[in-house]
Amino acid sequence: MITRNLSVEDAEKIHDAFRSVSINRNQERMPDYGFFEYPLSLDDFKARLYDSRLSIALEDGKRREPLAYVLAYPFWQIPDLDTKNDLVLPRLKGHPELVYVDQFFMKPGLPAFIAGRLVDIWTTLAQGYTRQGTVCAIPQNPWKNIPSTRFAIDRGFSRQGVVKGKNIEFAIFGKPFWELGDKTSNLSLSIK
Repeated sequence: MITRNLSVEDAEKIHDAFRSVSINRNQERMPDYGFFEYPLSLDDFKARLYDSRLSIALEDGKRREPLAYVLAYPFWQIPDLDTKNDLVLPRLKGHPELVYVDQFFMKPGLPAFIAGRLVDIWTTLAQGYTRQGTVCAIPQNPWKNIPSTRFAIDRGFSRQGVVKGKNIEFAIFGKPFWELGDKTSNLSLSIK
């Protein structure tokens, strides 16, 4: 297994991994985790990977297949993205260097401790980029992504607010970064 930064050239295989765990409310059997009603195209992935220094993947060393990935970018990049199909991004306002974790993917069957190590690597990378912190959105209603909610809380995130849309609700979780002795723990985040 190898860990490496993602680039625009990885968009197709990352999009395929994303689609493999995408779900919607009309499915006969709802899985425990996945990306709930998040209609991103291959072009959306290319745009999100344009400046991808904050996005990494854990890959099978032989086939270069993504086993897990973190797709993230700073808030300053959000206005450059097509967010017409996104309920969350247009409603978040914050410091330009605050980092948004758009997606955290784990291949079904991957042990959680391995994915946790990838997130530890990513957190170190993100802390080298910004002192502001990181934010993510996790579905809560009508389908609750319980494993992702637990994982975020276990990794030091706390609930910052809620974004509601027509028949859907996302909890916004945040994790401030600060250096030892720094008394600031504010995420500089607002939700509209």
